[in-house]
Amino acid sequence: MSTNRCPILARVNPPSSDTVPPALVHLAIVSLGAIGLIDAGLAQTSVNSLQETLRDGDVELELRYRYEFVDSADFVLNANASLLRTRLTYTSAEFRGFAVGVEVDDLRAVIADDFNSTRNGQIDRPIVADPEGTEINRAYVAFRTQNGTRIGVGRQRVTAPRRRFVASLNWRFNEQTFDSLRVTHTFGDKLAFDYAYVWNVNRLFGPDSGQPPPDLEGALHFLDGRYIFDSGAVLHGYGYFLDFDDAASQSSASTGAQFSATQPLNDTWSLPYSIEVAHQSDYADNPIGYDTSYFNAQVGVSSNRLRVTAGFEHIEGDGTPGGSMKTPLAGLNGINGWADQFVTIPDDGLEDLSLRVAIPIGPTELSVAAHEYTASHGNADYGDELNVALIWPIGERYDLLFRYADYRAASHAVDTTKAWVMLTARF
Repeated sequence: MSTNRCPILARVNPPSSDTVPPALVHLAIVSLGAIGLIDAGLAQTSVNSLQETLRDGDVELELRYRYEFVDSADFVLNANASLLRTRLTYTSAEFRGFAVGVEVDDLRAVIADDFNSTRNGQIDRPIVADPEGTEINRAYVAFRTQNGTRIGVGRQRVTAPRRRFVASLNWRFNEQTFDSLRVTHTFGDKLAFDYAYVWNVNRLFGPDSGQPPPDLEGALHFLDGRYIFDSGAVLHGYGYFLDFDDAASQSSASTGAQFSATQPLNDTWSLPYSIEVAHQSDYADNPIGYDTSYFNAQVGVSSNRLRVTAGFEHIEGDGTPGGSMKTPLAGLNGINGWADQFVTIPDDGLEDLSLRVAIPIGPTELSVAAHEYTASHGNADYGDELNVALIWPIGERYDLLFRYADYRAASHAVDTTKAWVMLTARF
C-alpha cells in the first residue's frame, strides 16, 4: 500500500533509499514546499526584515531528569531507569503571518540503566519505554491569517481535547508527534474547528528501528469542533479516522461528543461535571469487524482548597479477539492509572470506577487517585490501583514531581509498583 498520501505530496515520487526512512523523505519534501510558499509570499521583503524575524525568535532549553523504578511480578529483576532529556526549541518571530519552529531532543541514561527500553536488549527487566537517541521532535512551518485561521505543516504536536483518542504523549521522554497538515479556525470566541491530516506518527519507541516500530504510516484524519456557551459550558464533537498501512488491525473510525460544565454552588465551591459518549468501528483494511461503544462521566466538587472528582468510564468489549476499542494514539498515562496496565484494552472491555482528590498545599499540590477495574463484558474483576503524586513548582524555571503507582492484579496483568522522581528546568 502506498504511503504517499499527503495531498501536498500527491504528485511527488520521493527517491527510494535503503537508509533514509520514507517518512523523513516526505517531511523534507513538505518542508521544502512550505519554504517555497514562504519565499513566494516574501518575495518583496528585504533581507534585513527576514534577518530580524529570525533574530527575534525564541530559544528555549529544557533539561528534564527522571528516575523511574518498576517492580513487576512478571520479572525477578526490577527496572531502575535514570534518564536525562535535553530539549532545544527554536520558534521564529511571526512575519506576515508566517513562522517556523524546530525542536531537537536528546535522551541519555545516566548513572542507572537497568531497564528494558525496548531497544537495549535487557528483556529480563520490566519495560521503561524511553530508548536513548537524538531526533527532531518538531519541525514545522505555520501561517496565521487575520481572520483566525492557522495552517501548520511538518512535524507537529496534535493533541485532541480528549486524550483518550489522540495525544502527543509528552509523559514519555520521546514525545509522540505527527507529520501532518493541520488547519485550525476560530469563529469569534464561541466556535472553533480543528482538522489534521497525518501521514506518519513518530511514536515514543524511536528514533531507532525495532519492535514496537518507531513509526506508524497511513492516512489519518482528526476532526474536532468546539462550542462555548454563554454559561461557560463546552460542547466538543470529534471524529478520528485511522487507516494504517502496516497496522491494519488498529485502523478504526471513532465519533463522539462531550459536554462539560461547572455549576457554582456558592462563593467558594463549584460543581464541575462532564458526560461523553462515543462509538468506534473497524475502518479501511482492518480484517476484524467490530462495533464498540464508549461512555465517560465525571462529577466533583471544587474550591481553592480542595478538588474531589468521581468518575466512571465504560469501554465496550465483546470478548472476541480484537473486539474491543483501539486507542493506539492515545495519551493513556493517567487516564486508567499511572501503572500503564491498560494501554491495550482487553477483549472483554474495561470499566474504570475512580475517585480523585487534589489538595493544594502552598505552592505544591498533593493528589491521590483510586481506581477499581472490571470487565465490561462478563464483569470480571481486573484489580485496583492507587496513585499518589506531589507537584512542586520551584520559582518560574523549575518543577519537581513525585509519583507513585501501585496496581494490585486480579484477573488481568500482574501486581506492579512504579515510582518516579522528576526534575524539570527551563531556560
